[in-house]
Formats: sequence, structure tokens, C-alpha cells
Amino acid sequence: MSQADLVGWYDFEWSGGKFDVCFRPAGHFFVPKFQAPARWKLDGDEVKIDWGKFGKYIMKWDVGKKTMDGMLDKEGADPAKDWRKANLREPLSEVEKVLYGAGAGTEWELEWKEGSFPIQFKCDGYNHFKCVQFPAHAHWSLVGDVLTINWGEFGNYALKVDAENKTMSGAAVGAADPPADHEWRKAKWLRDNTDMNTIEACDQHETRACDHHEYCDGNHDQVRAPEAESINVPVTIEDELEATDGGSCTCKLFG
Repeated sequence: MSQADLVGWYDFEWSGGKFDVCFRPAGHFFVPKFQAPARWKLDGDEVKIDWGKFGKYIMKWDVGKKTMDGMLDKEGADPAKDWRKANLREPLSEVEKVLYGAGAGTEWELEWKEGSFPIQFKCDGYNHFKCVQFPAHAHWSLVGDVLTINWGEFGNYALKVDAENKTMSGAAVGAADPPADHEWRKAKWLRDNTDMNTIEACDQHETRACDHHEYCDGNHDQVRAPEAESINVPVTIEDELEATDGGSCTCKLFG
């Protein structure tokens, strides 16, 4: 049994219902509804999740049933409300495998009428989109094979991903059909991102864009902060639901 056996999308259950979580390659953990820098690792038959401000969890993995059963790893945890269960719903799609790469995301070359430049799809806890040449606080999301980029001041784009050829093509959201010369965009895969653990400080996290981020590795100051495994601010999912409508990045780019 290896960590690769766990990778995929799960229904994650708790006393208040269930929601989607993704165990990504190389120990990256992503939850669309409750976003935070997060990691997971397999230790024997135990899955240990460090979910940043949402706490730490220890789950027992049943390799035959593809299920997990456990609870919050915290002194005084209440089994009546702090239990958690996870059931494998589906493996990663071919498009997700291409985008995630070895686990930290991938770098692509984006082309438009004025030329081309590199971009990165980050597999952090917030799905940040990074472009050094045109920096902005930006995110990406995926539905099926359509990748959407919310690029802040540079606009929103929707591109269809060809997983087999590692390319994508599309246009600005709301573009004409066919798109005008300045609206089309194309991209081709360059390489997997290699930095698995760095989380960069976000100078917007206490201000306008990221005030629910512990740290942010979008396109802000390139300052190294502690790795995700060391972050453990004790905020429970129950507390977060009471305080917000889900706890994700408050720029509300993709909920």
C-alpha cells in the first residue's frame, strides 16, 4: 500500500453533513469549501491530515473498501461530534493528472497575439495561478475539461484542456465566437512544478484579498513562511461555518 493508492476525490463526512475533499499527489490536500494550506501522509494504515486552521485528523485507511474512519486529533476531542469518515468517490481525471503533475502543480507556456510567457497552476490549498510577467492575485478552477482562470485585473479566461497532448485553448470569458484576435489564448505544458513545500507570505492576507489565508503563494512578495505542516491554528469546521459561509479565500473567486 502506498500514498498513490489514496489519491482521488472523497466524500468527507462529519456530524454536520459531507463535502468534497481531494487527496492530491505528494501529500497535498485540497478542500474547495474549506480552503487552507494542508498536507496529508500515510503512516502504516493511518492517514494523517494537517489541515492548517481546521485542525489535524487521524483516519484509519481500509484499502479494500477505499474508506477512512477517524476523528480530530486534539486533546479533549468529542467522539460524538469530532468523528470523520471518508469514502472514495472517484479517481483523478486525466486532466487533473496533467495539471497536478507530481503534486505541486505544473508550468505552462501561454500564448496570445502579442507572444508567449510562462504561467503556473499551483496545487496549494487555494489553487493559486501564478504569472511572473503579469502578476496579480489569481486563482484557477476546473470543471470537467474546462479550466477557468480568474486573473484579477487581467481578466477571466476559460480554456479547454487536451490531456493527451498536454495543451489547452480558449478565450477570455464572454469573448465572441469565434474569439477576436485579442481574445484567444493557447497554452502548452512545459514541466511539473518542483517546489512541493514552500508557502510564500501574502501581504494581502490581512487586508483586501486573502484575509482567510494563513499564507498565500500567488504573486505577492516572495517571502518564505513556515511549511504547511507547521501551521496549526485551532479553528474547527463547526466554528468556521458559524463565522462564514465556508471559510475559503475571501476574494470569493470560486467560492
